[in-house]
Amino acid sequence: MSVPSHLSPRMNPPADLSGRIWRSAFTLVELLVVIAIIGTLVALMLAAIQASRESARATQCKNNLRQLSLALLQHHGTHQHFPSGGWSYRWLPEPDAGYGKEQPGSWVYGILPELEEEPLRKLGAGLSGVEKQKQLVQLIGTPLSVLNCPSRRPAIAYPVNSGAQPASFMAQLSDAGIPFLLAARSDYAGCSGGGEPPATVTTHDRGLPVDGPGPDSLQQVEEWDNGDASTGLNRWQSELSGAANGAIITRYPIALRSVTDGASKTYLVGEKFLETDHYESGYSNSDDQNAYVGFDRDNEVSARYTSLRDTSSGQLNTIITQSGEDYGFHFGSAHPAVFHVAMCDGSVHAVSFDVAQAVHRAAGSRDEAEAAATE
Repeated sequence: MSVPSHLSPRMNPPADLSGRIWRSAFTLVELLVVIAIIGTLVALMLAAIQASRESARATQCKNNLRQLSLALLQHHGTHQHFPSGGWSYRWLPEPDAGYGKEQPGSWVYGILPELEEEPLRKLGAGLSGVEKQKQLVQLIGTPLSVLNCPSRRPAIAYPVNSGAQPASFMAQLSDAGIPFLLAARSDYAGCSGGGEPPATVTTHDRGLPVDGPGPDSLQQVEEWDNGDASTGLNRWQSELSGAANGAIITRYPIALRSVTDGASKTYLVGEKFLETDHYESGYSNSDDQNAYVGFDRDNEVSARYTSLRDTSSGQLNTIITQSGEDYGFHFGSAHPAVFHVAMCDGSVHAVSFDVAQAVHRAAGSRDEAEAAATE
């Protein structure tokens, strides 16, 4: 007699001697183990992807610095000096003022032609009054991709902190009805100096920049060049550290022949510190102006500052969120363990946050005979 197909032994689940039927399935423990393994693999994969992305961003950051350093060296080849850092945060670029000490704008403004941004450099040239102000607002609001580290923020124009802008400039814009809402910002800054602190307080500290307003008129600009017989310093040197020992300083352009510590051992430009809460707000003391304004925390750093708040550790710590007066002119970055710098020979290096204090300071100065300390 044939067996009905639905009762075929091949279709029946296996049974033990007691007649109990066993079915193949996962236990709860096995399921949890599988989920845990999958979770671990996903976590490892995401970490690897994130590390790969950061590596790519860090490479782009180094490429940005390479472009900036090559532009600075090309500028030097044309003009026989690096651009100066400008006059102060009171001063915007002057398109008709050339490329030497008479140019109040930043070093970034000075190398716009070398960055293939000649049209930006010419905005406002030959104009005056309201028309010139409109052109300068357009300049200030134009971001450059080479100025922003992709690990920190995109290259876009960011909100303006109107309270931090030069009062006279804002008054002129207001009178002319010119809106000023966005500004380009830079994650890279020129190195104004370094070296060990002076032995006595009477010796001028050439490695330490000062965040001051500077002269408020063209007449005062010329007066500030005059030296004080009692100190041997002019006001640029005494009030804004115009005699600083870095490669990009206030007012006065520096030539490579003055980098006697060695071009390959002296910082030229590097990543600047910025509080994490203010990457896009415009309310950090190191980021409240724009990339083209004169000498300021926005575009200058100093290797004399080797740490944040803790000057005894010799370590650079950038995990800071809130803005504060103590943080200006510091190197820093949004990378996990390093900040990047370009040297005066155009080479680009990653510097660890725990760099030795003496090494960091020595690399910031151009002529303090500290080259041996960096080896």
